[in-house]
Amino acid sequence: MPIEKINGTGTDPRLNGVSNPAQTSAAAAANDPANAPATTPKRNADHATLSERARLLNKSHAALNDVAEVRAEKVEAAKKSLQNGTYQVDLKSLANRLLDLVK
Repeated sequence: MPIEKINGTGTDPRLNGVSNPAQTSAAAAANDPANAPATTPKRNADHATLSERARLLNKSHAALNDVAEVRAEKVEAAKKSLQNGTYQVDLKSLANRLLDLVK
């Protein structure tokens, strides 16, 4: 298969949605940077900034992705032990974790 058919240079211009071959060459000439006026000002690149709220939402979304999945069996066991009055809290561990939060 010739390269022209692969690249579309040797094909009928009507296949590209142009019914008049002159339109194809006119469109190509209009898009050629060499035909652009010399006084065309350069435009700055587009940019975007995120608000503080968007940054916070992004950070919280990332934190949620890092959280382990809820283990239903552990939650159910904790509920039952609370209802039975057999739930025991490791006070030393709790105190250490609270201290870690305020440090």
